[in-house]
Amino acid sequence: MAMQDMNPSAPPEDDYQWVESDVNKKNDSQGQQPQQIQGFVQPDNMAIPDAISQQVIYQKIMEEQQKKKEESEEKQPAQPPQQPIYPVLAQPPQQQIQPQQGQQAQGPKPSYMSQDIQYPETALYKAAGLCVWRQKENGKGIQIMMGLEKRNNTLSFFGGKRDDIDKTCVDTAIREFHEETGKKLDDETLSQVRRMLINDKDRCVHWKAEWLSVLFYYQMSYDYDIVKDYSKNKQWNAEMKSLHWVDFERIYNSVCVTGNPIKIGKNKYGLRSFVVGTLLHEENRKYLLDLHMKHGGDANSVKPKYGGTIRNTIKSFKNIPKAVRLDILNPITHTILYHKWMEMNITEIEDYQLFTSLVNSIAPEVGRNFMLYYTDNQYFKSSKKQSPIDTIPAFNNLTKELSAKKKQFVTKINVLPTFVVSDNFKGVSFSFKPKDVSWKQINPCNDDEKGGIMGSMYNKAANFAQAWFGGDNDDDSDEYDPNNDGLW
Repeated sequence: MAMQDMNPSAPPEDDYQWVESDVNKKNDSQGQQPQQIQGFVQPDNMAIPDAISQQVIYQKIMEEQQKKKEESEEKQPAQPPQQPIYPVLAQPPQQQIQPQQGQQAQGPKPSYMSQDIQYPETALYKAAGLCVWRQKENGKGIQIMMGLEKRNNTLSFFGGKRDDIDKTCVDTAIREFHEETGKKLDDETLSQVRRMLINDKDRCVHWKAEWLSVLFYYQMSYDYDIVKDYSKNKQWNAEMKSLHWVDFERIYNSVCVTGNPIKIGKNKYGLRSFVVGTLLHEENRKYLLDLHMKHGGDANSVKPKYGGTIRNTIKSFKNIPKAVRLDILNPITHTILYHKWMEMNITEIEDYQLFTSLVNSIAPEVGRNFMLYYTDNQYFKSSKKQSPIDTIPAFNNLTKELSAKKKQFVTKINVLPTFVVSDNFKGVSFSFKPKDVSWKQINPCNDDEKGGIMGSMYNKAANFAQAWFGGDNDDDSDEYDPNNDGLW
């Protein structure tokens, strides 16, 4: 039997018959058009399965709906983009990042250091300032231009509150700097400063979230005699008494090491709270220290002497954190040997026993052999009255008194050793000259401790073993000005 050639992809010829031509002829003769369904010709005598028929009908319905939708969108006008909650101020593209379409503005981000201030901080800021610095002429560290304010007699950066005419935080910072420096710079120079704050590759700016403030750092290699000519250029209503270039290590030591005012000429001045807060912030302190060391600064100039400590940095705070400065005194000369910091508010310490335990833990070298005095933030050796802290009532009276002083950042407590073990004070010199011996009479200012037996007891303790220990005279001074308050 001969095998017939088979095509597996086509049906046998005996079982399949083409009818398309006959159907078309039939329809043409009757004047009818064949029914078209998605490219197929459906003969009248050929049935389409229901599943396929329903699928074809569904596809046609979806195509018609899509076509109507496209036609309606073409007829409708273009919708404006959704506006953010906070108004976006006009700024150069390098300084402001606009929110994406449909993105709602959130609250301000935590404090950060960056090259640019981002949205929504650009819209939410309430104050802006400028920290102007330069390298010292001898190439050993940096200096910061500061103004001595009339209102509270403190040294400050340049800056102020946002004004209605300010479109950006750069506008606020430059306007305040121009006003507070006697309007010495012309428009062209101010434009150069603006470009540097916006486009310089080494620019740096700090956003303080709790204060809604912006601080720009700007290097001014040539100061255009702003400081020198300020007395000639300042107006009658100027905010600053005078301008000064202040060495950074003096500012750093005033905030972080000694807590003492800065001496300019014959006078000493405290720092404005904004400056104190800036140096207590972790990122600002690191940035300024790096600048100081990068430009030839001496690391030893910003280190505490002997066994002193440095104030801790804080990442986030709204109010200037209060602290206790423990002044370890020389029992012979009553000069200050070094400072140690207690990072807490003394008014929040529960009782006297806890306070003495904290002192002992922070200054273990004095052991339990010490007496504590408060001298209203005055130098102990030159103070006229002293408040001994030796009983629970005395401590409670002191904390009550200090609670009323809302603007006092640092509480100075004098620690007077009554017995010294030299091995505990390694590296501390107790040498002295006879003229340096202090015969100071202790005058307790507590009502129940004035004069009499109590007064003589304090004098005996204060002058204990004066023939055995001593040291160099230390030119120490008062604490921060109690009127030093506010941002700007």
